[in-house]
Amino acid sequence: MTISKSEFLGLVRAESAARKSTAVLVEKENLRNEIESELEKFLANGGQITTLKGTEIKPLPPRSIAEESHFITRSQFNSLFEWCKKGNPRRSRRSAIAERTGLSKSRVFACLTPNSTNQLTKREYAQIRAVLKDIEDAEMEWEVGGVA
Repeated sequence: MTISKSEFLGLVRAESAARKSTAVLVEKENLRNEIESELEKFLANGGQITTLKGTEIKPLPPRSIAEESHFITRSQFNSLFEWCKKGNPRRSRRSAIAERTGLSKSRVFACLTPNSTNQLTKREYAQIRAVLKDIEDAEMEWEVGGVA
């Protein structure tokens, strides 16, 4: 069954009005009902709905989940770098980190300098975080009793 040109234009106008209408919700609902009833009449008279090629709704592909970085964040670096700067000028906190963690001194110094391209791994950061309190306690003892 085919639809006449005037019926088709009426449906197009009704749909266009429903989309563009700034009328209150009741008027929009009436337009939707009118479109539904016209569509039901069309289908009842033997009409068919055909989907044009290329207009199918395709689901979006799943988003890739980026692998978690193995390196510390910028804020973690900044807080650790600031902590290192606050140490005693006679005794480098970077040296103390190397001694207490077993990380090489060159690695610690390379990673804990500003504008360095070297990055600490999360494992190294965890090792360093574990000894920070001990280093601070040793600094306090050294200041009080002269023992390091």
